[in-house]
Amino acid sequence: MNKENFSPDIASKPLHEIKAFQEQQIGKLLLYLEQHSVFYSGIFKQNKIDIRKIRKIEDLVHFPVTTKDDLQSRNDDFICVPRNKIIDYITTSGTMGDPVTFAMTDHDLDRLAYNEAISFTCADGSSDDTYQLMTTMDRRFMAGLAYFLGIRRMGASSGRSAPVRSAATSRHEPEQAVSRTITATTAPRVVMPLPPDLRPRTLDL
Repeated sequence: MNKENFSPDIASKPLHEIKAFQEQQIGKLLLYLEQHSVFYSGIFKQNKIDIRKIRKIEDLVHFPVTTKDDLQSRNDDFICVPRNKIIDYITTSGTMGDPVTFAMTDHDLDRLAYNEAISFTCADGSSDDTYQLMTTMDRRFMAGLAYFLGIRRMGASSGRSAPVRSAATSRHEPEQAVSRTITATTAPRVVMPLPPDLRPRTLDL
């Protein structure tokens, strides 16, 4: 089995070393936000926060919580790059309310792929596997794109199944087209409606 170690070395370090590493990065992040984020630079001024005094994770209690309403009402103010650096726009599913849009750079998409590759390899996935994607990639849905990019980053293969299949796609099921391991991949909220539909096909859930 060809299994790349996607997890960074810091992930397996003791908690105190992980915390020290995080605190090294806090200053860089806050400085970037102060220089490039309309939303957060305003938050710093409004709350009289001197970011150079934020040195510990515990110091983050001085920041007000960023809410979903903030993301929706001031979406553009969160963008920290020139418009020509935005590669894709993705949205949440809106399960708990209105969907929220996120502007993604090329680097953001690489990070999305990396995060999902870590998740798959943590579950013993590898480039030898084939995944059946049961989550849509259209309508800017974040999870479907993330799963696909993570599988691609891991070097595995995938078969994409739309929630509603046409006669053409039903004649070419991914499980009939491949002979290696099939792992179904979907968002948690999709799982609940599936069992009644699948029981006539005698699948062991």
